Amino acid sequence: MDSSTPIRTVLPAELADAFELDAITGDGMIHAYRHRDTGQMLHVDALGRTYALAPRGGLVIVARGDALRSAFAGSGLLAS
Repeated sequence: MDSSTPIRTVLPAELADAFELDAITGDGMIHAYRHRDTGQMLHVDALGRTYALAPRGGLVIVARGDALRSAFAGSGLLAS
């Protein structure tokens, strides 16, 4: 994955390569990546802020550690 993509602001190449770009918000600010093995999503902007789906729709900023644990859930790569 290109080193200028938002996911590379939060993960090194060897971990970022486990994700595929799934979508980009209409304004181009937030990129949604899907983990190839688990199907879990990771939402990241160009500044490295991470997001989660809000209960009532949309995205909200969440702590990076929380977003990464969720994205890697079931992969065995990150400890809880």
